[in-house]
Amino acid sequence: KKNQHVSLLHVIHHGMMPFSTWIGVKFTPGGHSTFFGFINTFVHIFMYLYYMVAAMGPQYQKYIWWKKYLTTMQIVQFVLIFVHAFQLCFRECDYPRVFVWWIGGHAVMFFILFSDFYVNAYR
Repeated sequence: KKNQHVSLLHVIHHGMMPFSTWIGVKFTPGGHSTFFGFINTFVHIFMYLYYMVAAMGPQYQKYIWWKKYLTTMQIVQFVLIFVHAFQLCFRECDYPRVFVWWIGGHAVMFFILFSDFYVNAYR
């Protein structure tokens, strides 16, 4: 990533997610935790498709007109993760509450950071 493009979002994401992923896999593998990984993997398929086409050179830039929609997909991802995580605050479930707040907190934080990116990049 170019140094002028390193943002707070980038630093927080790459600083937190390896640790957060390890915590999740170590202490709450499977079950309720799989939704986060599933939806995030789905979004990353499109992200890396975008990066691949962008890396192919300037003549391919016309094929990545959908960058704005990719960011929208990322924001929707965090709304879905937020709803999925915090639904357990209203249901009886033995899923550890600390992880409800951990995953839900990530969703809120990344929703704010990606929304800020969206506003600054596309409006």
